Amino acid sequence: MEENPSYYAIIESKIRYDNDLKPNEKLLYAEVTALCNKEGYCWATNNYFADLFDVTPQTVSSWVSRLVDKGYLDREIIRDEKKRVKKRKLYIGNLFKKNLNRYKENKGEGIKKNLKGNTTRFNTTSNNKDREEVPYKKIADLYNSIAEKLPNIRKVNDQRKRHLKARWNEEGNIDVFEEVFTIAENTPFLTGDNDRNWTADFDWLIKNNSNFNKVLEGKYGNCNSNEEELLNTVDYSEVEEYVNSQGGY
Repeated sequence: MEENPSYYAIIESKIRYDNDLKPNEKLLYAEVTALCNKEGYCWATNNYFADLFDVTPQTVSSWVSRLVDKGYLDREIIRDEKKRVKKRKLYIGNLFKKNLNRYKENKGEGIKKNLKGNTTRFNTTSNNKDREEVPYKKIADLYNSIAEKLPNIRKVNDQRKRHLKARWNEEGNIDVFEEVFTIAENTPFLTGDNDRNWTADFDWLIKNNSNFNKVLEGKYGNCNSNEEELLNTVDYSEVEEYVNSQGGY
């Protein structure tokens, strides 16, 4: 990181005393409020926060999803004309907006202006204690509609339900599943452009949080990567393990 933000950070009392949150999740919320002071939203990536907190990007992703799930943050995913993810924006959730006038004397005008003008953000306000039922069919239909280069699925069996439930309990937001499926569809390595002619599928994507989060973080390259650069960035160990469990290539 080149520099640390000089803006103030805020942690609402409801968040400070939320025993369901980890200490670092509360600190992450504070960092987001600080970065929101400049543009009205937080532009920082998971890699940025990973460097800041000395953790993995996957850990940051789980923190962000938890804060979004509880309604403390709003998340906007921006895609290009081919539905590829270009940028993520984080906004302070409704809890902060209700108390915004408390901070307008400081440097909150940027936040106020952008919160008023934005009407396209994803907002998930369910509490973990009252999480909605896993939308198995909706997730499966979403995958089939997006993943044209990957094998389609015909039904959600018990094994898939177990894996989906685990990923849902970690994310609790169907927008994250849409993002993973879109990234996979637009990643050459995952659609067969590799030296093993292997193609990812629904089961591999949802099998564990490692596969899921690595795709989300772009660990398998992107559609702009050339073959040599892509293959040099990929650790085949997990791919090999999965393929072998399925009977080989």
